[in-house]
Amino acid sequence: MRPLIGGSVKKIDRRREVKNERQEKARQERWIIEKEKHGFFFIRMLRKDGMKYLIFDIDDTLIPSTKFYAEAMQEIGVDPEDKAYLDGRLETKKDLPEGYPSSRNRVIYFKKMLELKGEYTPQRHYQLVSGYEKALSYRVKHFWESNRRSEIIMELKKQFKRVILLSNETTRMQLLKWQAMDPEGELFDGLITSEEVGIEKPHFKMFQKALQYLGNVPAEESVMVGDSFEHDIVPALDLGFSVIHTKEFKPTALRSESQRYQQIFHLEDLKKIIR
Repeated sequence: MRPLIGGSVKKIDRRREVKNERQEKARQERWIIEKEKHGFFFIRMLRKDGMKYLIFDIDDTLIPSTKFYAEAMQEIGVDPEDKAYLDGRLETKKDLPEGYPSSRNRVIYFKKMLELKGEYTPQRHYQLVSGYEKALSYRVKHFWESNRRSEIIMELKKQFKRVILLSNETTRMQLLKWQAMDPEGELFDGLITSEEVGIEKPHFKMFQKALQYLGNVPAEESVMVGDSFEHDIVPALDLGFSVIHTKEFKPTALRSESQRYQQIFHLEDLKKIIR
């Protein structure tokens, strides 16, 4: 009997999925080997010719998110080291698949914390979430304005066709930060989160989604700026991006003495590299 067309399409799609999974596994294995061999990664110098698109990670790249998370929690009366909070966070990550974006959701952490303490009410849960978001938004906005970050991005934007954000987080949380940095959408041309892709960086699908969003452009015409070797630098290099590693908010991060190593210590340093 002649196979149905739908069945054939499904088989083709499945073969593509298997191929992509194998490529992702091979990439992760190469990353582990390189790390064990050198203790660091050799990163090629940023190519200045033919670059048309600029992609930024958000957290600890554009803003000191780790610091702000802790401060915002303390402002609403939640100790980031509180046992119930840590247990709720751990329970969330155990309940969800590895790399699942919602495992980062503090709305869930707060819910489980209150339940573990026997203090849960919808009103209390909502108060914590809304208070946390307000405190975090204020810190991002104040930092962005007081450090004149908009001026830096606007100057960089003149040299690229489009500038977008690519981040591991929930869409609501990253929208909150984007709105605090760029309320009118004049600095960044778009936002892609792991929540909408369904998988987190360093998975190649995140970077492919960014290229697709930009108009199916080649990675060779794009620059990735991030703070994490594992999540930003290595996978972007593996796919053919030019990369810049920022140590502005993580000065003790892994580093290399290789002359091929490209890094910045402040967002403004990008203007010296990209001309």
